[in-house]
Amino acid sequence: LLPLAKKHDVGVLNGAVMAHGLLIGEDPDIVNANLVSPRPEHQVAPARKLYQFCQEKDIDMIALVFQFCMRQELINCTLTGAKNIAEIDQNFTSATTSLPESIWDELDALNLSAIWEEIEAKENKS
Repeated sequence: LLPLAKKHDVGVLNGAVMAHGLLIGEDPDIVNANLVSPRPEHQVAPARKLYQFCQEKDIDMIALVFQFCMRQELINCTLTGAKNIAEIDQNFTSATTSLPESIWDELDALNLSAIWEEIEAKENKS
C-alpha cells in the first residue's frame, strides 16, 4: 500500500504508533489484560517479542517504536497521540534518544510481521 501511495503522490499518516498501548514499554500481556477491548493474539505476540527484545538490549521501547516509524521513508507523518505537555515532552525525548545504529538490523532480524501473519492465519482457520 505504501509504494502505491507514493506512486500517486498521496501522503501517508501513521496513527496508533503505540498499538493501543501494547508498545508502551510495559509487559504487553498485562497491558492487554487491562484493555477494555483486548487485542487478539496475533497483535500481542509480536508486541511481546519486541518487549522481550527491548528488555534484553536495555533499549527504551517507546524510543525504538517512534524512531522506527520516523525512519520509514514512505510515511509522511507519524501521529503521536499526546494528551498533555508531559506526553509531548516524552515523545520528543523518545524521538531524539540516541539508539545504536545496529539496533535496526537486529530489529529486522526479529521478523515481527511473520509472527503476526502466522498467528493471524491460525486464528482465521479457527
